[in-house]
Amino acid sequence: MQTAIVVIIKNILNKLGIKEIVEIDITDREYDKFTDSCDVIREDIYKLK
Repeated sequence: MQTAIVVIIKNILNKLGIKEIVEIDITDREYDKFTDSCDVIREDIYKLK
């Protein structure tokens, strides 16, 4: 799952013309923070419906 997110980030950066970033390391703690923020956003969207 982590690698999928890294691939998505790399694709976005490539589309923006940023190709210098070769390797992106996401630690488990950062990954947890990222998924937590996604959950919060999801809850907010759900409340709006």
